[in-house]
Amino acid sequence: MLAPPSLHEVEQILSSLWLKESVRRSFQKDEGCIASSIAGSIDKSGVELYATLIEYGQQDLMASVYPYCARILKKKWEPTVREYFLTYPANHYNLNRAAQRFPLFLKNEGKQFLQKYPFLVELAEYEWLELELLEVDKDVTPQPNLVLSKPDQFIQFGPLLNPALILRQYEYPISSVIERIDKKQSISSVKPQVSRVAIFRNPLTNHCKYLDVGEIAFEVIQASIDVPHSYADLISLAVARAANPDPQKTVVEFLDLVEKLQELQVFIGSIKVS
Repeated sequence: MLAPPSLHEVEQILSSLWLKESVRRSFQKDEGCIASSIAGSIDKSGVELYATLIEYGQQDLMASVYPYCARILKKKWEPTVREYFLTYPANHYNLNRAAQRFPLFLKNEGKQFLQKYPFLVELAEYEWLELELLEVDKDVTPQPNLVLSKPDQFIQFGPLLNPALILRQYEYPISSVIERIDKKQSISSVKPQVSRVAIFRNPLTNHCKYLDVGEIAFEVIQASIDVPHSYADLISLAVARAANPDPQKTVVEFLDLVEKLQELQVFIGSIKVS
């Protein structure tokens, strides 16, 4: 008498039936792809129903996380999603995390798309980061903004950075790509162009925002991520990086930048650093 299949074997068989269309078709035609000792206990209509529900869930998840990738790939989107989940099965209890490795999938398996859309991996990561930030489990509590009116304040205080923030530098102008798609303009002519973006969660609304920033703003924010810096230190950084030979003008531009970042909730107050 044959030993009954182990729980692991049953799990593997059902997983193949639900996720692999070729296996499912062979099973429905009784072509012997599943051992007869197990096949007789599996309801064919149930397999079809459950496979359909799983794919609906996968397609809905991916379309919600990567809407612009979906619009680019059009008819190739749904089969690409199927291939993605076969290559990178869900490995986290949080269903949303099942979508996380799609940029990696495009990088490794999407050469046919990257020839025409070389920015696609960066676009996918750009889209994923919104969900990443929405799930950041950190309290974002704004503090009062300090009016910088005395020299000592520039030395003693620095900006308090929004903890739900990610900085990225891309080889392509991803925000411009999205704008073109929204305007139904061609994206086939997009050329490499360095872009820098701050993605952050607004503490008042919990909505994520994308902010294109220049090189100096990028470095000022990056410095504030690494360790707290005083306003004086950040001004020195801005002056050293500025193409403008007039330090006084750079200082004025820096103060305008700080005010803008405070209004947007990138900086959520001031803290004492010394």
